[in-house]
Amino acid sequence: MMKSARPLPARWPIAVFLGGLLGTSSICSADDLPPVHFGGYVKLDVLYSRFSDGAVGQNLARDFYVPGSTPVGGEPGHSYVDFSAKETRLWISSNVDLQGYKIGAYVEGDFMSGQNPQTAGSTTPDERITNAYNPALRRAYLTVDDWLFGQDWSTFQNAAALPESTDFVTVSDGTVFVRQPQIRYTYGGFQAALENPETWAYAHDASTGSKTDDNVMPDVVLRYNYKGGAFGDYSLAGIARQLKVQNPSAAGGLSGADDTAFAWGASLSGKVPMSFAAGDDIRFMFSGGRGLGRYIALATIADAGVDAGGRFKPVTVYNGFVAYHHQWNDRWRSNLVVSALKGNGMADDDIGPTATTRTETVFANLFYWCTNQAIIQRTFAARNLAEGQKGVLLSGLLKLMAASAASSSRPSTYFDPGRRRAAGAAAGAGRDDRLCAVSCIRR
Repeated sequence: MMKSARPLPARWPIAVFLGGLLGTSSICSADDLPPVHFGGYVKLDVLYSRFSDGAVGQNLARDFYVPGSTPVGGEPGHSYVDFSAKETRLWISSNVDLQGYKIGAYVEGDFMSGQNPQTAGSTTPDERITNAYNPALRRAYLTVDDWLFGQDWSTFQNAAALPESTDFVTVSDGTVFVRQPQIRYTYGGFQAALENPETWAYAHDASTGSKTDDNVMPDVVLRYNYKGGAFGDYSLAGIARQLKVQNPSAAGGLSGADDTAFAWGASLSGKVPMSFAAGDDIRFMFSGGRGLGRYIALATIADAGVDAGGRFKPVTVYNGFVAYHHQWNDRWRSNLVVSALKGNGMADDDIGPTATTRTETVFANLFYWCTNQAIIQRTFAARNLAEGQKGVLLSGLLKLMAASAASSSRPSTYFDPGRRRAAGAAAGAGRDDRLCAVSCIRR
């Protein structure tokens, strides 16, 4: 039902609400200001990384698993140790009932999402003196009843289905993962949204994508959420979007291309409780479509390629994951996850020789919650079957090693996630072995 517009009382101007959200000295004492809530966490990551087929600069590839970023150049391996508090997260929110309308606002940021250089002339963050990192906007939106305006997780993504993980981005190659500005309407279990458009395409014979910034039509997303209680929660989403390139500059890598294409995709996800074990569940997500690359697996595969004639050739991509969550008791729990990504539809002579076309990942973790917490995770990813098989065998050995290490642990005054990664490269030898150890684990 449509609600007629009514003038706001003088003591409730919009500026007061926004000012209360931002925070003033009177937000806790004024009777007619909405409540403001603050939250977040401080987190330290300690990571050991081993890349067996080349060096990796100080970037996101050393902070968490980024599909397709494992070096495959046949160069000597490199090892790194990184300390970081970039995952520290802060948020502020406020909600109020105003003249029959439910109005809310939410702002969230961290220091991981926007890693810009801190030193003039530098191309990487500076770790020499201050280790400063720029704050980055994650989510910021205003809600009015069933409407949302602002930046949030894409309506195409079901964040509730993501498995538990110590990584900053969970199951990178198996999930939909996009945050962007949008206008969303929710009616019961149905959601419809217009979202920010962008095209990510390979130039002819290129191995990495380039942005076009030429879109004129928003991405259209429809989604239905079903909550079945003991039968599980499920989500089905569909997307339609325009891919467009119109003579971008040479700096964009797509000079001379001029074409428009239609793209679409679908995603089915859910969380199913296991009736035979209290606290256990299976989580899954399967996504695919034509020209969907920007939305899945951190844009590892582009939406489309450009052939020698400057015409678009959308890439067909699909990915997914299955995760089993087991609650051993009120303190111990673990997760076993398998995920994969596959793309096809581009001829070999239209894309570069090192363009990523598939990845697979297996990881298992163990969480222990108490006053002093220890979290251990092992993650493996492969770019081909042979290296994947090696990773599976090594995974079993490391799980035994992790159990032995956990049995000899001791309390610590600080705790943080640990990770292990191994990724096989297309060249057959490239592998990313990573372990983030916490102080309560003896080795």
